[in-house]
Amino acid sequence: MKGLLHPCAVLCILCAEAAVGALSPSVSFDVEAGNPIHVAWRDDAEGPALALVNDSGFPNRLCGRFLLVDLAGHSLEVPFDADFAANATNRFPVPWPLPAKGYWMAIAEVKGRDGFFAQQCATFAVLDRRMATRRLPPGKFRMGINYHYHRMSRADRDATLDALVACGAKLVRFEFARWKDVQPREGMAPDWSRIDQGLADFEARGIDIDAICWLNPQWAARPDRRESRNWFDWAFTMPERQDLLHDFMRDLAARYGTRIAWYELGNEWELGGFRGDADEAVAIQKLCFSALKEGNRKVKVIPNGWANWDSESVQVPKEKKGFPEKVMREAHGFYDAHPVHHHGGFAEFRKAILTRFLPRRRAMGIDDVPWYSNEAAHTGVHGNELNVANLVWQKILFAWAYGSCDYIWYNLRATGEDENDPEAGFGLLTRDLHPRPSYCSFAALTELLSGFDFERVVESDGKREIYLFSGQRGGERQRVLAGWDSSAVTGRCVRVLTDARRAWAVDFMGNRAPAGSGALSAADARNGVHAVLWEVSRRPSALLLEGAAIAETPSEGNAAGVPAESRIVVGRGPFSSRRPDFVADTAMDVHGFYDGNPLTVNRTWQGPDDASFKAWFAIRDGALAIRVDATDDVHEQHAAKPRLMSEGDCLRVTLEVGGGRCWELGFRRTDAGESESVVWEGPRRELPGMRFNSRREGAETVYGVLIPLAALASGGADVTPESISIALKLDDADVEGRDLWIGMEDAVQLAFPAIEGDIGGDGK
Repeated sequence: MKGLLHPCAVLCILCAEAAVGALSPSVSFDVEAGNPIHVAWRDDAEGPALALVNDSGFPNRLCGRFLLVDLAGHSLEVPFDADFAANATNRFPVPWPLPAKGYWMAIAEVKGRDGFFAQQCATFAVLDRRMATRRLPPGKFRMGINYHYHRMSRADRDATLDALVACGAKLVRFEFARWKDVQPREGMAPDWSRIDQGLADFEARGIDIDAICWLNPQWAARPDRRESRNWFDWAFTMPERQDLLHDFMRDLAARYGTRIAWYELGNEWELGGFRGDADEAVAIQKLCFSALKEGNRKVKVIPNGWANWDSESVQVPKEKKGFPEKVMREAHGFYDAHPVHHHGGFAEFRKAILTRFLPRRRAMGIDDVPWYSNEAAHTGVHGNELNVANLVWQKILFAWAYGSCDYIWYNLRATGEDENDPEAGFGLLTRDLHPRPSYCSFAALTELLSGFDFERVVESDGKREIYLFSGQRGGERQRVLAGWDSSAVTGRCVRVLTDARRAWAVDFMGNRAPAGSGALSAADARNGVHAVLWEVSRRPSALLLEGAAIAETPSEGNAAGVPAESRIVVGRGPFSSRRPDFVADTAMDVHGFYDGNPLTVNRTWQGPDDASFKAWFAIRDGALAIRVDATDDVHEQHAAKPRLMSEGDCLRVTLEVGGGRCWELGFRRTDAGESESVVWEGPRRELPGMRFNSRREGAETVYGVLIPLAALASGGADVTPESISIALKLDDADVEGRDLWIGMEDAVQLAFPAIEGDIGGDGK
């Protein structure tokens, strides 16, 4: 299996589409895979076609190349030189089969005889063909997707239904069985045809439905709300006649029963999705639950999905404080699961679930029903698409391991095309139905684990997350270890004892390679048991064990059997003549303080030109030498005191040395051009002999630091190069204060060659 493409290169390619609008309009380009969702099947005899269109009204001779690139470092080049008639399309075959499945980018570089040059990008997916299968048996964890089915044309519905099958989704959530759609006019007989057709569409594909099923029709609202121009005012309140709502819910459940997996009563009531008070919300919940159970006692009913059910969030309006807790507490016994929403990164998701959501459920005495992560994702704007592909595995696996009964990713198809609109960044497919990396990672995860059972958490500390699953494929028992290590730079190797017939390492695009063999100690030697090695890195992956009844990870320094081999291997030679030892230039490296909403989008990461850095390390004359070349389009550092430098652009360095000693250091270049340092924390208030210089050229700031090893020593213990671990964080502030930082979350061990290097503050 090839190594992953360098994140910087991937990011540049992913950003190529954004640049298309500024290029020549005389050609257009797409990948034709024989279907509207741009998915090529690996078992096809022929691959997709690269379709180049001469959009001008005159003939032209065009030449250039198509560059095909995936996320694992594979690249292929297809040159072309052909005559194009006016407004004509020429098609060029993709070399087939491609060396890996998953997400692929095709970049067309086009030259014309009239002198123009154009560059355009299109994306496509290469997947294993999947046919519609039966619904999963009751009790199985379903990986699903939010889906705006009724907002689409029939053609787009058909295409996106195919996309759901292709990526293995077994559950969808959308506004499916609402009262206002079934009886839009007073006195009319219920029209169930829309629901009948929708159920037929999904049942034919083995997909269950989480149906949002309560919104008043306008005629049923109270007279004081009926004439409001804001439809929320009449749709999300107690209707004038509660008996009519009762009858609708009873008839809905009687007609469809468990053909609908979840009957959900709304969406994010605490954020404006309910116009009444908490007492009315409790009454609605009890009324609808009772009526649905009267129609069919086996149906599963849930309240609306809460975005901030604990109401401590600043997003909850003042008038809604306490609203979610009151509804969940007083309506307890009138719902079958507890749905929760949480968009954003993994660290925030994990913290919210483990430190707030689950403890409060226990404290309120409402944890006798399961919880359900039925809307959780992240936006892919500003170069965040690779990170979102990672989050698909991270958030789904974590929620599954910690008790979520199902999972809904938000959503299938982007709702817009504005690259600065966070809402447009939600979607496994783009608006024009091109796959994003997250679509392929979702498909890989469902192919690996759909229908499986969670067995146990192997390790979970927020950085290293490893979980064990088991199931059947082809009549054979399988075990799967899946996880990641966000603190790993080069990957950590997990030794697994197993009786598996065969072991595969599986990447987040679903590509397999034989797992390595590990040494077996005498104590572990047992009949039929052998050791395999699985590299766990920052990007999620899995170890697939075919025919395995045993999958053990014996302790080798930590709970997961992960030796401490994740380190930065420092290069040889002067800084100016070798590659950086560490690079931070992708969304995976960014830790932001602002959401990507329209009010704060200017304070989110805009790409490597906004904030990124390269770092070099060396041991020189008994000192640790560090050079950091930081790219930052706006440099702001005018804090009155060095200790306050993190309010602006600066470099933060964490040093951990043997014996548990830790130093927190700061380095800045002031707006006046001065180089200043500070010791925030450490065994002493200063580091004797520490030197720091800096310079600023264009959009680049160079930091050069020299720290004597002897200055790091304390308690009579010497500091050796092998005992040093480091974390670098670059703070970024653009006019309005600190927006984000980019770099390492945890200190990583440095492994030095026996040479000396230059520190580079002077450019060497």
